Amino acid sequence: MAPFLRGVFGAKDTPWLKPQPEFAAHVLSQIGGSVHTAVLIGDSPFDVMAAHNGGFPCWCVTTGTHDAAQLRAAKADAVFGDLFALQAAL
Repeated sequence: MAPFLRGVFGAKDTPWLKPQPEFAAHVLSQIGGSVHTAVLIGDSPFDVMAAHNGGFPCWCVTTGTHDAAQLRAAKADAVFGDLFALQAAL
């Protein structure tokens, strides 16, 4: 997945927190990204909200503290059992 990865950002990397739209806008500006080509890879409903508030999709993996049903309920655009399954979808 390395060719697709442009950054890893969390709570201590910006003045804003997920799911604030400013968080997503800041990250996109840091990586030179666009809402038209970005996808946030996450594992929580906060990740889904952060991506959607920023105007782009969120693909989730169930390797964190939330299961597939919770991530789907949060409206994740795709849910995968692990990063290997997500990589195959890329």
